[in-house]
Amino acid sequence: YISKMTLALPSPPSDIISRTIFADNIHLLVASWDKTLSMYNVDTNALTYSITGEAPILDCAFYLTGNPNLLAYSGLEKRIHYHDVTSKKDIVLGEHVDVVQSLISYNPKGLIISGSWDKTIKGWAINSPTYVFNTTVSDKVYAMAAAEHFLAIGTADKNVSVFDVRKIDQPFAIRPTGFEYHIRSLAWLQNNEGYAVASSEGKVAVEYVTSSKKAFSFKCHKVVKKSTTEGEPPVTYVYPINCLGVHPKYGSLGTGGSDGSLCIWDVESRKKLTKWQVESSIQTLAFNKDGTKLAFGCSYNMDGGVKEDHENNYIYVHPV
Repeated sequence: YISKMTLALPSPPSDIISRTIFADNIHLLVASWDKTLSMYNVDTNALTYSITGEAPILDCAFYLTGNPNLLAYSGLEKRIHYHDVTSKKDIVLGEHVDVVQSLISYNPKGLIISGSWDKTIKGWAINSPTYVFNTTVSDKVYAMAAAEHFLAIGTADKNVSVFDVRKIDQPFAIRPTGFEYHIRSLAWLQNNEGYAVASSEGKVAVEYVTSSKKAFSFKCHKVVKKSTTEGEPPVTYVYPINCLGVHPKYGSLGTGGSDGSLCIWDVESRKKLTKWQVESSIQTLAFNKDGTKLAFGCSYNMDGGVKEDHENNYIYVHPV
């Protein structure tokens, strides 16, 4: 359960938390379905900046790693916004024809890359009047992750396409996940040798791209409960894994699930190192740049249907 060392940030979003991401060690950006984009200083436990968009925000990014003043965000509005915290200037970089699910920063070329349900990924630069590239993928984009020049795209057909951003026209690998249900999250492993991908069926698959190591998968975020029928065996409930994160120093993998648990795994040994438990679904997680803090967003995500009396939203920060 939550430790006494765990900090709850003030004024959390009023709807589903869709992303938490660190710019550095102290500045945490949070996006939400309540249309807000909020910046926190986790050292002072303060909400330092907030804007409200025109539609639910599904993802956000820092335009340049380490700079907390240059932001990008997108979502149901289908547009990609660039926002300068200092000047409060907000620029629409471009748009998709359907929902923008994922947004990442690609620093080597100064780009924001967007992935949409319109089955395309697009690259954007603040000094370009239109997109820098527009690449069609196999299905709706559900998750993206980038590392160095690699870009992994998880799509609705349950495949992961791996691109070299320097040759973005075609993926150099398309890997089936073997999942029965949708992809929910992607994260590159330490040293960028491969990636982890998580699904709605409580399973994580690990694939290697630059290494000869063998791919594998494991199940997690399942709860065994006593049957309500006398004489019947216990029932196993499997919960979606909503988010992944990799520790920048140790390479351990974090998984957050709709069972309200956050688990840290040793990828090589496939062993659980630690676990925290909260009352509501864990929607997002993020390590800060030196790995000394872990932030995670908790909110009810409608997995169990519409509820009027669901748990409150929280953003927790835990020392690592």
